[in-house]
Amino acid sequence: MEICGRAGCHCTRGASGVSEPVCAGNWTYFALPTRVFAPAPFEFIIENKKLQAFRNEDFKLQVRIEGKALPNEINIRYNGRERRLTKEPGTGNRYSYDFRQLQNNTEFQLAGAGFTSDEYDLTVRARPDLRDFAVHVSYPTYLRKPAETIRNSGNLTVPEGSTVRWEFATTATDELQLLFKNPDETVTATAANDQFQASRRVLRSQEYTVRLRNAASLNRDPIQYQITAIPDQTPEITLEAFSDTTSLRYLALGAICSMTTALRAYS
Repeated sequence: MEICGRAGCHCTRGASGVSEPVCAGNWTYFALPTRVFAPAPFEFIIENKKLQAFRNEDFKLQVRIEGKALPNEINIRYNGRERRLTKEPGTGNRYSYDFRQLQNNTEFQLAGAGFTSDEYDLTVRARPDLRDFAVHVSYPTYLRKPAETIRNSGNLTVPEGSTVRWEFATTATDELQLLFKNPDETVTATAANDQFQASRRVLRSQEYTVRLRNAASLNRDPIQYQITAIPDQTPEITLEAFSDTTSLRYLALGAICSMTTALRAYS
């Protein structure tokens, strides 16, 4: 070891070159040792096609380990905690972990045998959801029946010719459609913020599905209903004669009337 000869400098120069100050004029620098990390003998492979989950739903992370030497267990680190992954039965290198009721985007790392993976981002999206709805039914004028509002029930039994108007309150929804069957028809609702409206004149009985959509997904569970149309037919009266067999002076008539929609309206 020798003393630096620069004027006003009192640093030393050592032969080892490790953690000793290096003179540079009026400044002194320290040369720090360099640490070399060995590469992991295995690789973490995420098998999920997309790291995307949905709010208030579970997400199953699927991981595969490949390499010359495999760890005995794999852990996951996120939100300041560490949990062990579950080894899939019948495999030696596949693991899974269930995130429960996710609310927000989540960063995580995988770890095993002292090695850690890069950070991964699990994105949490919102599915479109139906919060509430009302159905307004306007009956044919000849029935002289006032309009009716039905809340949160899409199964309807109405006279043929009635007009039905749906009002839907939704969340995270960009588009709402009514899909009718037999025949197949699609009615796209009119949007105003998170409110949607659609109307239709009922001419036949049909099943229909309410479908919600946003950029990330359709609604999770199918929403299916039935409209039953009561046909409006011509009233029918059947007469039957009964003779007075005792005195033969009287003839009795019996009538059977089919109570159709129109007849009930004017009876």
